[in-house]
Amino acid sequence: MQEYVVEDLAALELAVRALTAIIEHCRPDSTDIEKLRRFAPLLTDRAIDELAFDVVYAELKRREEVRQVKLGGRLHDRNSL
Repeated sequence: MQEYVVEDLAALELAVRALTAIIEHCRPDSTDIEKLRRFAPLLTDRAIDELAFDVVYAELKRREEVRQVKLGGRLHDRNSL
């Protein structure tokens, strides 16, 4: 998987909407697909379900990294007492 950062909640919402449509055996809205591909231009060759999954995964990974940095800062502050 190519690395990219999804900082916009809109990309996550599009990805979830696309995956929901697929789960319900419907084709995702073509406008959503187009917008989703713009959020992850390096992954435009992927099937839409894979692209949507990668966008969700990247956003969750980014949030976890931010959380770890914040926790690390708190742990560092405690250790300096």
